[in-house]
Amino acid sequence: MAAGGASWSVGDLDDASGRACLEAALDAGVQVVDTAGAYTRADSAHHNEELVADVLARRYGTASLGDAADPSHGGRPVVVTKVGHHRTGAASWDVDARPEVLHRDVRGSLRALRAEALDVCLLHWPDPAVPLEESVGALADAQREGLVRAVGVSNATAEQLDALLGAPGADGAAVAVLQTRLSALEAAPAPGTQALLALCERAGVQVMGYAPFGGPGRLWRALAARGGDAGAAEPSPLAELARAWGCSAHQLLLAWLLQAHPRLTAVVGSTRPASAREAAAAGAPDHPLAHLTAGQHRDLSAAVAELHARTATTQGSAPSDSSEDHR
Repeated sequence: MAAGGASWSVGDLDDASGRACLEAALDAGVQVVDTAGAYTRADSAHHNEELVADVLARRYGTASLGDAADPSHGGRPVVVTKVGHHRTGAASWDVDARPEVLHRDVRGSLRALRAEALDVCLLHWPDPAVPLEESVGALADAQREGLVRAVGVSNATAEQLDALLGAPGADGAAVAVLQTRLSALEAAPAPGTQALLALCERAGVQVMGYAPFGGPGRLWRALAARGGDAGAAEPSPLAELARAWGCSAHQLLLAWLLQAHPRLTAVVGSTRPASAREAAAAGAPDHPLAHLTAGQHRDLSAAVAELHARTATTQGSAPSDSSEDHR
């Protein structure tokens, strides 16, 4: 899984808490960190990337952050960042994926991350005003210059990615990573997402899925409708299973999602170190949830199916600690 950094910079979380969340995720073995130029304070630029750089520099040393000649990353986690999306106010963001803007953004991310080369650089959102192949072509140019190791796109449709991969020249071939919304609170991905996942499988494109719990507070609302994790009169089957297995409902849902999509890298945000550790544990290959028996898998699938049956109609207010990222 990947530690999602947006909630450490978009909102009211203080820097010390954000750093503590990332430290907790890394301590728990997370090997991918997801950030973006757009994940920043309303009155500053590149806040999240700078926070990530601070933590990694203390843990691994400055030299390991950006040695373009060291594809092994010096033992540190892979950092995925995104460009072409900019915070313009307290609650407003703008998409600008013109090639000249992306070149500027890449260099801004390099400075913020104190890097000679970005591990993975994604186009954050396709820009309706700019042909997608031109935007990704700008990132491919940066890759050829040695400023970026791997290129990808976020929030693209299957049709957009298919056209991009089929484009003449190296621009389509440069796409190594696709990031998209993929929630465990949906019984199956929407048809468009299914087509996108199938295309990535055929083309060998790595998939990163964000908002694995459906969006801020959505799992909490679904559980609260039947008593939630706290154990009211009629707790949900998922909450009951979580208690029986000594884990949380979030961990069960994450395990179910990763089993449904074995090649997925789930991007999980956190605002508390305990949440970061919990998610990392559920996504670890040596965790018991990664090695369920056939009977346990049936029990988990049944509990998740019951949750799916009523998720769309649940109502309620979210708790203060949401695990989802602004996208």
